[in-house]
Amino acid sequence: MNETTLTKLISSYPVAKGFNHLGEKLKGRHYSSGSFITYSILNMMDLKNLISSLTQTECLMLGRYDINQGIIVTQTTYKFTIDKSNVRTRTKSHTYWNKKSVLFFDYDFTVDMNDVLKAENFEALYELILKVLPEFASVEMLFKFSSSSNIYDVNTNTYIGKKIGIHIYFMVDNTSEESIESFKSLLKSRLYELKLAYLEKDKQGKVQEVSLLDFAVFSREREIIESLPLLPPNLSVYTIGNESKIFNEGAAAFDLNSINLDNEYRYEEELEAQKQKIQGDNYVYNTNDSRNTSLYNSINQDVLVASSNERLNYIKVLLKNKNMNYNQITPFFNGEIISMLLREFGYIVNSLKFKLRESERTASTSIRNDNGMIFDFGADFSGTVVKLLMNYHQMNFNNALKYLYICLGADGLNLNEKIYSPLKDPVQVNKNIFTGRVIDLNITVPKVQIYSKSNTKTIPKKSYDLKEIHSQNSDLFRTSGSELDSIINPQLLNNYRNNLDELYPDILGSNSHVSIGYSNDYHSLSVILTDADNELKTIAIRRNNNPKKVESWDKWKKYGSINYIPSRILQEDQIVYVGFGMMEVIVMELLGLSYIVFQSDSVAKKLDKNEQFLKIRNSVNGKKVVLLLDNDEACMDTVKPLRRLLSSASEIVVIKFEKVLNRELEKGYDFVDYINEVSCDVDITKENLINILEKEMI
Repeated sequence: MNETTLTKLISSYPVAKGFNHLGEKLKGRHYSSGSFITYSILNMMDLKNLISSLTQTECLMLGRYDINQGIIVTQTTYKFTIDKSNVRTRTKSHTYWNKKSVLFFDYDFTVDMNDVLKAENFEALYELILKVLPEFASVEMLFKFSSSSNIYDVNTNTYIGKKIGIHIYFMVDNTSEESIESFKSLLKSRLYELKLAYLEKDKQGKVQEVSLLDFAVFSREREIIESLPLLPPNLSVYTIGNESKIFNEGAAAFDLNSINLDNEYRYEEELEAQKQKIQGDNYVYNTNDSRNTSLYNSINQDVLVASSNERLNYIKVLLKNKNMNYNQITPFFNGEIISMLLREFGYIVNSLKFKLRESERTASTSIRNDNGMIFDFGADFSGTVVKLLMNYHQMNFNNALKYLYICLGADGLNLNEKIYSPLKDPVQVNKNIFTGRVIDLNITVPKVQIYSKSNTKTIPKKSYDLKEIHSQNSDLFRTSGSELDSIINPQLLNNYRNNLDELYPDILGSNSHVSIGYSNDYHSLSVILTDADNELKTIAIRRNNNPKKVESWDKWKKYGSINYIPSRILQEDQIVYVGFGMMEVIVMELLGLSYIVFQSDSVAKKLDKNEQFLKIRNSVNGKKVVLLLDNDEACMDTVKPLRRLLSSASEIVVIKFEKVLNRELEKGYDFVDYINEVSCDVDITKENLINILEKEMI
């Protein structure tokens, strides 16, 4: 039996394609919230009837949910929803493929397309598809005009947009992300072998792929099947009789497990040859395909073990291509190369440290040894050497790139006549910093006259003092309206009212080293961290950007040190919880737990480089450490280093919430999400938390 399911999405506003009187497609028709219901179909006739029944506020999704009906919300709304039992998002983390699923090809006919791709009716297109996939002679297929096809202006009697658009629906068996990718590879191989796919230049001169079939729509979470479009009075859909047709009626689904790519056409070399022919001297070899064996790939595989001199020579090879992209050389940067460049700019660099600000007593700006990225948390600066040239030397982006390329060995580049001097705040350097030779490379860097630039567009971020921020904004932090109840379960807040009150200090310098405030500038909750000596370490404001944009809620704006590790480890507690993120600090404080919280995964991985390392390691000696991992790879990668660095603990328990809850979770699901979810049904206490976590994992 070919039975499968499709998900109907139901919105409160039209989601069908819409067009204005000029035939221009209207934006903002994507489905984001509403409700859903699951429909079962046995064959293509069922699908045809289901599509025909759609209203302009309904559409279909190929994937399914783990429940048959419910509510769809945005990811942000979902995160703050307490009862999630019938609430889902339209994302990959919440949707699934059926074992038997519906897929479809998209075919667009245009009068100027290559003749070999033209099919003016269903029968002609069916024959072309069988050339590519002869296996589909025994697969049931529904051919149907797309919702934006055959639209014409009744006043001028002319077609709008594409004249013919056809969707070809069919069922597949043994569906998974891996089998879908194999199907895509099979299609691409055969289309290129039959010359039914090729490259050409578009009107803007960019290389684009032209293919008989568009199969980019193989995605389980997209809303891809709509009703008839919304049209103004002057537009109409031209009806030509048979709006759909079923081929091979009653036949089976296509088994994706039957695909074997070993003997299929290897189209990659032809693809690169076409690209080279089109681009000519501007050709750049594709470095993204894992099956290519280019010089770049062989270099890229060795880059981790290459010396700095070898890396510089590799960069010189890449710089010979005038169409080379900046991102192609960045993988070869390391701390030694960036240190070398900075010394040429006039900075004194020792052991990957240098002064970026004149006011510094000791060098605090750091260079990462693995990738050459530059960080100065006191100046709120992080970025590449190009960004440094722009922010602190008043260069625009093009001049910064050109100067960097010249320093690295590029030939035939001319700098703009005006290369600008450092600003007053950074370290004062000699006016001859732009003259010299790059170490180990026989390249003369041009001497450049210093100018001032009055109309600079790039303003470097100034250094700041945390106490000054606090004192200059007397009402920056206040004790009410902190929006906590939209982040943390209000029931939990009520249960721990006493602990919560301690997080609202009247003045800076309360007994707690963690406090909650409110930023009037950003209209948002803020978290203030101080150390054991009551020195301000970090001020984090929850909304980084426009306070009216919900999407910015989780993008923390941080002042101070992101390397500071807030912790509270009580001698009488035998369990220490390890979390990741600013809200985790608040929840740990609320529950009265002994805890260590890292502001970022990278801080956790490099705990042994942190000045708090010895204190933290000694404080967990003989205690049970519980790692509360966020549901993402970066956080999972902290387990191995933390096991090693916190080996003084009596036991280290790793908590993965997907295992605790026994279901697939969205990326980024964390301890705060778990507490919000579980505390609706269970009273969470300091005493029973570990039992709840470990009981669920058994």
